[in-house]
Amino acid sequence: MTDNEKLDRILSEIQGMKTDVQELKSDVRVLKTEMQEVKTDMQELKSDVQVLKAEMQEVKIDMHMHRREAAEMKAETEIYRAGVEAKFERLMLHLENVTDRNIRIIAEGHADLNRKLDEALKIENEKEVFKVRLNYLEGEMAEVKEWISRFEKTA
Repeated sequence: MTDNEKLDRILSEIQGMKTDVQELKSDVRVLKTEMQEVKTDMQELKSDVQVLKAEMQEVKIDMHMHRREAAEMKAETEIYRAGVEAKFERLMLHLENVTDRNIRIIAEGHADLNRKLDEALKIENEKEVFKVRLNYLEGEMAEVKEWISRFEKTA
């Protein structure tokens, strides 16, 4: 093979390589463009993540406040419950020691009043019986007086 043929062959090989390099350059440009888009998307993603982090921080703060408020409410409720229980206990003791005792005293007095009323009614009933008997005896006495006065007039 001659030198010219060798050179032609080298030239054709170089031309092929040049074409490959051109294609490679084109692919690299496309790749650079796509990488730029990926970078832009990544920046947007980073920005969104930063916003989410800020919002999550706010949510954490809100949750912390709610937990604290819930704990305060629970403590207040416990205090209130303890007060209510103490009042209820005092009320129950009052009912047991004072009210129940007073009801018992009133009931005993009522029983006494019932007995006294029964006794008073019994005496009233006896009085009525005596009045009836007295009326009967007065009538009898009047008849006896009349009989005696007739007897004295005839005698």
